[in-house]
Amino acid sequence: MPIRTPSPYLSSFEGIGGTYVDSRETPLSEFVAQHEPTDFIFEATGYPKHSTDAVKALGPNGDAALQGIPSSLEGEIDGGEFHSELVVSNKTLLGIVNARKRHFQNAVEWLTETSEDVFDKLVTGIYEPQEIDQAIENDAAAIKTVVSFNQ
Repeated sequence: MPIRTPSPYLSSFEGIGGTYVDSRETPLSEFVAQHEPTDFIFEATGYPKHSTDAVKALGPNGDAALQGIPSSLEGEIDGGEFHSELVVSNKTLLGIVNARKRHFQNAVEWLTETSEDVFDKLVTGIYEPQEIDQAIENDAAAIKTVVSFNQ
């Protein structure tokens, strides 16, 4: 059986206050019981069930990034509960992949070709850092607000 050596990146991650959790030792479904709801999860195994477990392990306004291409895994989830967990607690689930230079170039091209009015309709407020209180006000008309560090 191969021995798994810790990634050299773990010390950097832990150096900024992160906690590495090995799902073979602590199942993600037990994370909250052993730790507490968290602000951010970076899930890199590609195990499909971790996407739903990650959402449950997040605290309100938490973010989970999933990296890793899953194989097929059939099972049942309560779609309503999963959806509510994301929406009611304002949680974010993001799928990412390490892309190549051409993917970045394609994204730049798409952003360049996309009409600005698309973004103008979505971004309903742009604020300076000192205006953070206004940016996070509970405004029913706001869709997305942006804090710009370079206006």
